[in-house]
Amino acid sequence: MSAAFGIDVLSLMAIPLAFLVGFALRRGSVCMVEGTRQAVVLGRSLRLRAFIVAAGAAGCVILPLAWVLPGLGMLAPAFPMSELAITGGVLFGLGARINGGCQFGTLGRLAGGETNYAFTCLGAVAGALLAMRLPLQAPGSSPLASTGVTGILVLAIFALLAAPALRQRYLRNLGRAMRSRKAQLSPIPAMLVVGVVGGVLYTLAGSWTIGALLNRQGAWLLGEASNSADSKVIAGGLALLAGAVFAAVWTRKFRLRAPSLAGLVRNGAGGAMMGAGAALVPGGNGTLLLYAMPSASPSGWIAFAAMSATIALTFWPHRRRRRARSTKA
Repeated sequence: MSAAFGIDVLSLMAIPLAFLVGFALRRGSVCMVEGTRQAVVLGRSLRLRAFIVAAGAAGCVILPLAWVLPGLGMLAPAFPMSELAITGGVLFGLGARINGGCQFGTLGRLAGGETNYAFTCLGAVAGALLAMRLPLQAPGSSPLASTGVTGILVLAIFALLAAPALRQRYLRNLGRAMRSRKAQLSPIPAMLVVGVVGGVLYTLAGSWTIGALLNRQGAWLLGEASNSADSKVIAGGLALLAGAVFAAVWTRKFRLRAPSLAGLVRNGAGGAMMGAGAALVPGGNGTLLLYAMPSASPSGWIAFAAMSATIALTFWPHRRRRRARSTKA
């Protein structure tokens, strides 16, 4: 019956999994921009360490699935290191800073009722469609496509990166936050869920995010019929947003805010830069973190480093001003 409506088993599976990812992202208040601000300005690294946990958890899922199910579980294509990857990372980082949130942060704020972040999505589509006209190097296969000594060592490293999230206090926090709307979910267990579940989705269902849905449909509207979003992308993208909205409503933190002209300019411009950067890499910080980097894509690692460094540099003057104020006090 599902085939009659163009929905396959993987599409149906993507719905509850993507819903859970959206729920965890919103409950954990995950955002690369805010995490970098706290690390650089305040010296608090918890939120950035949560991103490391997510990459490790995703790798612990993606690699074994790809080895056990070679015909189904797929690793991300390995785009080579290039100037475009660095440029894309820098452009995405600047865009996220202007926007006030990365892809994760944008989802969380939009789900909380901040309608200005809808302009981020529209700007991202426009920026991606412009950047897609530039020629990209053809990708190769992941060096971890088959089991070997290197693959086992990399898997062990990913396990070490994810291990801090398995501490008893984080697991207890995860359980409380899933049961009680009053319990705040720590970023580390939140990103453990995002890494594990997101890794399963990327491996078995391919692209499933809001960004993938918007970009494919935008390309389709411009006449690229082959880029029309399939059922997995539609199901995953909508379920991701639904999970985040549910988390905001359940915790009574949903506040609908009317869009503003300032939001149109700021979020639209930031979104356009993020979309263009993601098209050049290719992939935004979510795709890189949960799919490209665990698959050992060289461009994924260098682009994520460029994104992180760019955002950190924009906060460095704030760190110096804060230290100056502390010295005077």
